[in-house]
Amino acid sequence: MKCNWNRHLQASQVLAAFAVFSMLVLGGCSGDGKNGDAKITSVEEQYPGLSMGLLKNAKLAKLKPDILAETGGEQITSAQLQSMTAEMPPEILSQIKKNLVFLLEQRLILTVLVQEAKAAGIPTEGASDGDIIQALLMHVAKKASVSEEDIKTFYDANKAMIGDTPFDEAKETIQVMLLQQKQQEVVNTYFKQLDQRAEIRVNRDWLVEHGRLARDNAVDKARLSGKPSMIEFDIAASPAREIMAPMLENLGEKYPEGLNLVFINVEEEQVLGARYGIREVPTQLFFDRSGKEASRHSGMFSEGELAEQLAKIGIN
Repeated sequence: MKCNWNRHLQASQVLAAFAVFSMLVLGGCSGDGKNGDAKITSVEEQYPGLSMGLLKNAKLAKLKPDILAETGGEQITSAQLQSMTAEMPPEILSQIKKNLVFLLEQRLILTVLVQEAKAAGIPTEGASDGDIIQALLMHVAKKASVSEEDIKTFYDANKAMIGDTPFDEAKETIQVMLLQQKQQEVVNTYFKQLDQRAEIRVNRDWLVEHGRLARDNAVDKARLSGKPSMIEFDIAASPAREIMAPMLENLGEKYPEGLNLVFINVEEEQVLGARYGIREVPTQLFFDRSGKEASRHSGMFSEGELAEQLAKIGIN
């Protein structure tokens, strides 16, 4: 089942459509103490796992109270974030208010991508953010190419799938498919590099308060508890959940104290699901005792597959 609940979050919707963010390694918990301006700390260093994208490498800085972040000469203000919040559907408003860090990250993503588009010579005057980002992605994807050798290699390696179709007849279809794959790879690489090179400063004092609020949820409490954790994102009436229920109940009985088992209903926790990059349900996240994400899995699994995942977080 594909999730459509993040359609209200504009930046997440655009980026999820292109699957541009890989799951990142999460760290353990650190305190909320302030560092002096002489030692600039990144968001990830100060709040491990709070961000899974562009915000994690942002530097904490002393900014004016109404300036939440700045990048590329542009500032994001509290008034802008309030305006974004006001446009959210009432049913997720309470979630958004607890996750303003996530909303700030979405605004930063849009800001940085529009700046990237301008630098690439893409017309932005009068265009919507979505159109600008799509044009940027198409510009980046143009770097991908498929050679005749690539096509022939795929054809020879997949004879069972292709059957008796002659190479000349299958060539065009294979080329289109391979080109789409190469374009996705180029776009993914672009965003990974963008995470590293985007220069962002975030209001340190604001993040102290809102970083604490953002981690006030079942997932963060579990992964920062010092115990290994398995988090399942699904919906309450999922057939997969019913099928796997006996296996998970046995797991809970076997490790009552040594393993956190947490269920998150994505129909009720849309923003939390978006923050953790959940695009398909069921999806299971596995965190080791330090709070680091060891692996994730989508769909149902057998007892053997579950055991393999649990072994990665020290549960045998």
